[in-house]
Amino acid sequence: MPLLGALCASSLLNAGAAWAGDCSAQGSATASALRVAASPDARESFGDSLELALADPASPAQTIGQVAAACRRGTFKAGADTYTLFGDDGSALPRWARGPDPARIAYLVRIPDPMQALAWRRGRHARNETPSFDKYLYALVVTDAGRRLVYEFRRETPDDYRLALAMRAALEGRWTPVAVVDTRNAHVDVTHLDLAGTLDAAAIFSAAPGPRPFPAPDGQIFRPQSDGGALHAASGLVCPARVGPYARTDFAVFDATEGGRDVMCRFFTDKSWLSVFETKFPGRSFEEVFAGYLRDAHNGSPAAGPLAPPGDVRSTLPLKAEFWRGQEGALQALWLVKKGDWFLEVRATYQPGQEAAVAAFAQTILDQVAAACPVAAPICA
Repeated sequence: MPLLGALCASSLLNAGAAWAGDCSAQGSATASALRVAASPDARESFGDSLELALADPASPAQTIGQVAAACRRGTFKAGADTYTLFGDDGSALPRWARGPDPARIAYLVRIPDPMQALAWRRGRHARNETPSFDKYLYALVVTDAGRRLVYEFRRETPDDYRLALAMRAALEGRWTPVAVVDTRNAHVDVTHLDLAGTLDAAAIFSAAPGPRPFPAPDGQIFRPQSDGGALHAASGLVCPARVGPYARTDFAVFDATEGGRDVMCRFFTDKSWLSVFETKFPGRSFEEVFAGYLRDAHNGSPAAGPLAPPGDVRSTLPLKAEFWRGQEGALQALWLVKKGDWFLEVRATYQPGQEAAVAAFAQTILDQVAAACPVAAPICA
């Protein structure tokens, strides 16, 4: 069911007239989610900002506990649970929502402007000066034991209805995190930061280029299948609903004006990120495309050293692969196959112990694309 569906504001967020608190701030109806450029500088700067804002394991619970009379803004449903939305402007934690599990909190937190955070770390931090910032963004975050799952960024606090929609999507697992902060070791994973943006299926058909993540098959570029898979009509690739322990979480079209020639489907668990990219490159050599993908992957996760393959993955199509340990400690794998003018890349970021499942995932996807036929061409050459 589409996130907005037939819901109206009053049915999603139920206000209580007798609740305490002033709730004077109403938020912005135009505070859209920001898109983040895919560049090493962007990842580095957002990584610094998120580490500064989210690495404290006591937050947000400790901060919330210090609020004497929290302003109650209303309730909304996320799955079978009811969450209450609290907060007002004027603090680093302007909004939060809690349900029956007190440890699971969705919240909007103020983070330092990423470029100011980067400048502080490179300069003032080296001189042991206290960080000081005059520009900020707001990040939507959900607690997950010792991790903080980051879903989107905004320049302003959204109004309650739009914030409740976003919180519900994140709490229900409709969206994939664009960054993860582990408070147990201060590790920040910003591998997928470039997919931060408005997660709205209708937005993929706008004229503006850039990634357009959406949680379910849109019916045009990706077509729903009876088994839960999603058929990419232009190439014949099917993104399964699940591969082993990995459930599909979302899709992206990188430029809708090109009719779906550059797409992705993604899978996420508490231990692994797995992404399947498919792009049509007429006239490009296999070696050239592999070198480009590998360069982009190393920009996102610089290599600290080589890594043994997680398993023996093979294909009847031309295949290249590389494996490395990222500087942040995560294990990285990249497989690329070529079929006609289409190139399919399987990327995995995973933790030790996940090798067999990651290799089985890659093998399933590579076998599927080897057998795939475009919808418009019932006989594949």
